[in-house]
Amino acid sequence: MSSGIMQDIDDSNEIQQEQEMVDDNSLMSDKLEDSVNQVKVELDGEGDGGEEDVDVFENVGQGLVGHYKEIMIQYWQELINEIEMINEPNSDVRDDFKSHSLPFARIRKVMKTDEDVKMISAEAPIIFAKACEIFITELTMRSWCVSEKNKRRTLQKNDIAEALKKSDMFDFLIDIVPRNDS
Repeated sequence: MSSGIMQDIDDSNEIQQEQEMVDDNSLMSDKLEDSVNQVKVELDGEGDGGEEDVDVFENVGQGLVGHYKEIMIQYWQELINEIEMINEPNSDVRDDFKSHSLPFARIRKVMKTDEDVKMISAEAPIIFAKACEIFITELTMRSWCVSEKNKRRTLQKNDIAEALKKSDMFDFLIDIVPRNDS
């Protein structure tokens, strides 16, 4: 009899833990969606009372032409749609926010290199991991365009440097990535 009661208590605890995980995931999904909506408001110019229309994909195509520009714009459109649909009731897109290609421990370690950072919430490394994945994907796509233009199928360091030169949004990397002006 007591083992049955203990089993019921264990089952109840597991259900409660699963519900807490679902609640945490729902909260993270809501925060991510709020962040995307805030970015959309800022890009649409509604956040600052802007009167003129803003091309949301202006920076996306910067430095790219023709087919390559279309591919990059399509990537961003699909990414935004996917983020908006994460964990929506009628959506097939599900994310448990637990598995990413970049390790959270490493991201936390990098975040801790700033002396001013004392504590890091559980959601912060998840959002940084997603941002890093997007950054790496875009830079790889831009570098691949350079490689293809040069009729090569191997991505090289020079392709990355060339891709960075074509868009001023990567100027923050100017001291990290050597520029070959040959």
